[in-house]
Amino acid sequence: MASTCFIILAALVISIIDVDVVEPYPEGAPESTCKDMRPQHKVGKNDSNPLIDPMGGISVYMIQASKKENVMPGDKVEVTIMSNAPEEYFEGFQVQARSKDEEVTDVSTIMRYGTFTVNDARVKTLCENGSVTHAVHEHMHNVSFTWTAPSQKLENIVFKATVVKGYSTFYMHLKSDVINENNSCNNVIPSIAIMAFAAIFALNQARSNY
Repeated sequence: MASTCFIILAALVISIIDVDVVEPYPEGAPESTCKDMRPQHKVGKNDSNPLIDPMGGISVYMIQASKKENVMPGDKVEVTIMSNAPEEYFEGFQVQARSKDEEVTDVSTIMRYGTFTVNDARVKTLCENGSVTHAVHEHMHNVSFTWTAPSQKLENIVFKATVVKGYSTFYMHLKSDVINENNSCNNVIPSIAIMAFAAIFALNQARSNY
């Protein structure tokens, strides 16, 4: 009987030791993610295991900017991550200012723009202040930080985010509205309208003279 109890106890101890206890990076994303912004969360605890894929579909998390038009060099913009569902929290994140047209398949070409500053103990900067991430491991529903525009004026910039709810539940490539959007169609359409008006006016003048 005693030997049976010992075997059962030993099995329990082994099972507890072997439990795969995993958490998101509790003190923020590592510098190694400055390019791809991908959590280094692996399937299981073996280092040789593949990375967990991000969630698909529509996310409940949003990235909002306090200003998105006429942002000039040196301007400061308040950026906020929030959930549009009160019951949905997040535990980790990383945000950078990127071009809306960047090619995510080639991380070597990725550029970060501007710098971040923080006044919230839950947030810290990394990537030479070109990124922000969580500094604590807790449930958050919104968090804000300040982005300073670089010395040259930029167009078509977005705040791009990775938001982590749990070790195996995270979203990538979340984007804010476009900052200083320059839509070529918006520039072409007025010109076409002016040209069309001028042509109609000239035609009417020709008819009246005739």
